[in-house]
Amino acid sequence: MSTAVEPLRRGQLRGRAVVCPRDVWPEAPHDGGDGGASWRERRGLVVGESRGVVDLRSPKGHIYHFTVDAVLAWKPLGQFH
Repeated sequence: MSTAVEPLRRGQLRGRAVVCPRDVWPEAPHDGGDGGASWRERRGLVVGESRGVVDLRSPKGHIYHFTVDAVLAWKPLGQFH
């Protein structure tokens, strides 16, 4: 069984876990739980892809919207089934 993570591909993003860089998620407040250090990235699950827009669910269940082009530049983590 291979542990390699497949690259992100347009039209095949639904179900993929990704790492969202901090600089594209600037409105998210820092919760202060790490001794004052800012977070550098946030993980999310792609729950929808349509018309050039990706719906990304955060670990806390919030849905955020990003362009497909932006998400394609992020680090993939894997796929959930």
